[in-house]
Amino acid sequence: MEHVPGENPTRPNQLLGVLLIVIGGLFLFSQLFGFSLWRVAWPFFILIPGIVLVLLGLALGTSGLILTIVGMIVAVTGLILGYQSITGNWASWSYLWSLIAPTAVGLALMLHGYVTHQPRLIESGRRVSVVGLVILVIGWVFFELLLGLNGFGNPALVRTFGPLLLIAFGIYLLWRRNQTLQH
Repeated sequence: MEHVPGENPTRPNQLLGVLLIVIGGLFLFSQLFGFSLWRVAWPFFILIPGIVLVLLGLALGTSGLILTIVGMIVAVTGLILGYQSITGNWASWSYLWSLIAPTAVGLALMLHGYVTHQPRLIESGRRVSVVGLVILVIGWVFFELLLGLNGFGNPALVRTFGPLLLIAFGIYLLWRRNQTLQH
């Protein structure tokens, strides 16, 4: 085999060696300290394909928008599952879904618009992402602070403000109906 100048023929072996040392070290660490490597690693089987789809969509240019969106949805799902797997906070699905849609869709639109130089796509993505983040905050406040999903909330607050919120929403609906009838 002929050696090409500037090319290191042992480089693939070196990379494989480093990769095996890192993987072996992680397994050893998990055995010594009772750490479940699988509990942390399995979401990467979702995250990595998502990242690959995003990169493929970006590489295709303007025709790759759908791949960028699908990839971002998959990648954000992997990130959420990673967070939940590490923390055990599975109940957070009650509001974290808003990071998948619409937030991930908006992020994909912004990223794709930035890479393909489409300002309208960037602006659309920004608006969609903001809607998703507003839904996230509202959901977090409702499920965590009011209902105490993970022990943060105050049951007395729910008993007091829950009925007041229902009354206020009912008044708003009646007022809105009245405004619609007048016009």
